[in-house]
Amino acid sequence: MTDKEPIGYHIAHATPAIAAAIDKAQIAKGGSLDYLRGNDALDDSYANRTLEAISASKEVSELLHVPEGSPIFLIGRLVLNRDGHVLEILNAMYRGDRLQYHVRQGPNIKQG
Repeated sequence: MTDKEPIGYHIAHATPAIAAAIDKAQIAKGGSLDYLRGNDALDDSYANRTLEAISASKEVSELLHVPEGSPIFLIGRLVLNRDGHVLEILNAMYRGDRLQYHVRQGPNIKQG
């Protein structure tokens, strides 16, 4: 929340073993993967992310205080362990009028 207005809505699903080890205090702080840190299952894990623009459904529009059909930025994340088993599935939806997404890339970037 910023300026007492919601900016995003997250839905996360985790395996029972991961869910049991979630640090609930970290959820309140809002770190992206911080609530899963400290769990050995995350060692050598990796995430696949998708970014896309969608239209706000009735439910999401009510939660984010925007008109139905408003542009929403959806970030999907699939966290897998070293064996390829799913640890977490996340859909994070953000208001299109209140989000800037920044990516920093390192010096060893290859052109594709």
